[in-house]
Amino acid sequence: MTQPPHSQFGGPNPVDGTAPQTSGYRQAPPPPPPQQWDAPAHPAPHQTAPHGYGAPAAGGPPAPPPPPQGGWQGPLQPGFSPQPPRRNKKALLITAGATAAVLLVVGIVVGIVSFSGGGPGGIGGRGASSASEAVKGYLDALSKGDANAALAFGSDQPASKDFLTDEILKQQIEKWPITNVRILSANETGDMAQVHVVANFGDQSSDQTLMVKKQDGGWKLTSAAAKLNLAAATLTSNPVTGQPLPAPPISLFGKPISNGSAVYVFPGWVDLGSSNKYISVAALRPVLLDGLVSQSVTVPAGLQLQLTEEGSAAAKKVVADAVAECAKSTALAPPNCPQRMLNPALADGTAHWEAPDLAAANLQYRFMSYDLSVHVLGTSQWKLTANGTDGVPMQGNPVVGIMGSIDMTQDPLTVKWAGQ
Repeated sequence: MTQPPHSQFGGPNPVDGTAPQTSGYRQAPPPPPPQQWDAPAHPAPHQTAPHGYGAPAAGGPPAPPPPPQGGWQGPLQPGFSPQPPRRNKKALLITAGATAAVLLVVGIVVGIVSFSGGGPGGIGGRGASSASEAVKGYLDALSKGDANAALAFGSDQPASKDFLTDEILKQQIEKWPITNVRILSANETGDMAQVHVVANFGDQSSDQTLMVKKQDGGWKLTSAAAKLNLAAATLTSNPVTGQPLPAPPISLFGKPISNGSAVYVFPGWVDLGSSNKYISVAALRPVLLDGLVSQSVTVPAGLQLQLTEEGSAAAKKVVADAVAECAKSTALAPPNCPQRMLNPALADGTAHWEAPDLAAANLQYRFMSYDLSVHVLGTSQWKLTANGTDGVPMQGNPVVGIMGSIDMTQDPLTVKWAGQ
């Protein structure tokens, strides 16, 4: 459907193209208070304009257009033309205020990330302004338990972060708080620097010169974590036989460590333990700032493996149980037993053994840390009754050597007697 032509005043021309000889306003009672008409004006379909609406009268203002088809449907009040939609100033102010608030929050977040030292964009991410500030910032992040911020101060990132978490770092500083940090000297030469620092980790004092280097315009430590190869602290093969030895039952912060695996930790207290209830594992020296000097620090000669009280009791019990079981045999030389009587005058299968008093035997138990075994050594006196080959019973008190070993990594524990 075509739209009616428009006049030069913006209103629609009458259908017949001629302006009616009226003033352009209808006589009506006084109008009620004006009402806002916020609906958008749309051109009406082609139709005959009612009397009083159309082209303006000569010399008069343009007549108002017919009411739109959509939006407000009430009668158009005489003398009032539709007003254009008005913008809500209050809504604009609210929108502007909300936008400003969002921008302010974004600015605060950017500022925090930029200056807190955490994340790749922080001070730790781009480096510190000096070598001394890099060491101070690193130790400050450690003392606050912020693992990510501490790692950001290192130019070389560790291959594994299993033990470089906030949770573990907080355990470390709870045991050994980091205090009394002092920078004694700093020597910057080009892009490298040496910083002499002293800090207390609990009651342990660490005095070390750390290497710091400039990277991407900022200073960072060459390493932010100590690399430990705990399995390297023990032998891997028997020095006498050449046979492979069992891996030490090492655990770190309660997690078992597989043989030969390297782990990374922050300097400070390290929860080095054992995954075997019979064997204890301890470090002979702490892991402090010297662990940051080399990327392949080990704790050898630094690992101490000992038999626990529970392990000692278990070793003695397994020997006593084995001896008691061997005493039940009627053989003159029972298999897998310490006692044997090789006398051709005695008839095999007629022996009656009485086990010795092991407490009186004064057996020696020695734990061997290289193969995680307990060696038992001593002598014991047994009682033996057996028939001779002629059927005559015979008695004796043979002295039997007790020599055997117990692999403390096996479950259940067993004794392997020498010569068996």
